[in-house]
Amino acid sequence: VLGVLFIAFFLALQYADNLRAKLLAEYAAFRCARARTVGYNDYKLLKTARVSTMAAAGKCLTKDDRGDPLSAGAMASRMDLYLGSRHEGQAKAVLDFSFWDGDATRVEDPVVSGNRITVKVEQSRPQFFDLANPRSNAVDADGEIPADATRAHLVGEAAIEAHYTEYLQ
Repeated sequence: VLGVLFIAFFLALQYADNLRAKLLAEYAAFRCARARTVGYNDYKLLKTARVSTMAAAGKCLTKDDRGDPLSAGAMASRMDLYLGSRHEGQAKAVLDFSFWDGDATRVEDPVVSGNRITVKVEQSRPQFFDLANPRSNAVDADGEIPADATRAHLVGEAAIEAHYTEYLQ
């Protein structure tokens, strides 16, 4: 009975985490669509998507000047610096999270049709528990999820009115 309860608990926990990440991906898509309407380029859209999904981005890898983990207030105060960074190396020095690795967060090219702009944000997140192969997701000694862990692919999409073509010409 305890084994079944254990599996049910972790499946519910995984479902709740994926639902939170899916809602944040949809929020990120809305923020990216809004950012595109004011003329942000593709790199700024990626940074906007990352900051919008920061709550589900895993462990913060950036340390403060003393080498301690950043507090929530310090992370929030660095968001403007992160969004203003000019290249990926500078951005990683300001803020970096464990689920921001490589192309884990992608923003598809926005689609403009008429006066509407549609943006899709895709995220690939490691799963903490995989019922099909439970040994594949064993957490290592540092509490990190291994790179070969099963990943969930979440998509958020948003469409808003796009009037930027009228005033950016």
